[in-house]
Amino acid sequence: MGSARLPRDETPEPDNRTTVTFEQIGEGSRMTLRSMFHTDEAFAEAVEYGAEQGYVEGIGQIDALLGAHDAGA
Repeated sequence: MGSARLPRDETPEPDNRTTVTFEQIGEGSRMTLRSMFHTDEAFAEAVEYGAEQGYVEGIGQIDALLGAHDAGA
């Protein structure tokens, strides 16, 4: 499979960025997720295809993943 090339007069659109930070809060922690979209249209597309629900589902799995890691799995 070859690599895709853009015509010379086209440039790729800027990437959307997501930053995740973790802070220790007492015996627990706080996770902050911040998504930046390069256009309003890019944000609307993310909403349309369900990105928010995907984040919620993924975040909902973190405790189980960390628990498995702590248990040596």
